[in-house]
Amino acid sequence: METLEAAEVGFLLGEAIKKEFGKSPELEPSSLRRRVDELRQRVDPAAHELFDLCLTRFVARETFENDILDQLAFDALCTYRFPQEYRGQMNHLVASFLLNYETRVSGLTQMRRLKGFWDKSLERFLKKHPMARGEILAVDQEMKPRTFKDLLEWEVIHSSVLGYARRPVHPVIAFVPESADRLRARCRGLKSALRAFLDEIPREELAGALGPRIRAWKPGWLVPCREDGTFEAPVSTGEVPIF
Repeated sequence: METLEAAEVGFLLGEAIKKEFGKSPELEPSSLRRRVDELRQRVDPAAHELFDLCLTRFVARETFENDILDQLAFDALCTYRFPQEYRGQMNHLVASFLLNYETRVSGLTQMRRLKGFWDKSLERFLKKHPMARGEILAVDQEMKPRTFKDLLEWEVIHSSVLGYARRPVHPVIAFVPESADRLRARCRGLKSALRAFLDEIPREELAGALGPRIRAWKPGWLVPCREDGTFEAPVSTGEVPIF
């Protein structure tokens, strides 16, 4: 590591992690396709067209498993504990992917990084907004995923805040089985963490090469879904304030 740049270390370590994931029987193409078939059988036939669009067509591609392994490897790289002397530069490298659409890093992985910025900034938020202490601590509880399902839900919240990472970026309307208050709290926590992340970037970088990427973000909406199939009023992510 002493002779390599941070990007080279990240690439080599990512490839090693990907190789380990590739040994898992559950991640073999045949196993993944069988899992998709099993899921499809449990889906309401009325939703088959959407299911096929999202999953069946994806696993029908050749070497589709590489996309899955790439995302798993990068997610693992984001949580890898580097030696103290390299932690700073490696964290900076991983954080840089929050602003890079070309890498197509999942919203779940990006949320892992943003949660770190929230945790680091929590005391500052409390000191800056003493009258909002109860609200900040309530948001802090929402920033702590309780289950794997909770963690996956951040994917759609992240996309509804920044947009779907393509050229051009598309705004996202996400339908989520949560209350409006909870979605608004999670959105506010994510946006506040994102602002804390941007505050650590030199202004000249934000005004220069990174500017177009940030200006390309397209906030969307979060639509709370009730158990009876009806909706609450949508939450505009662009209108949710930050701390």
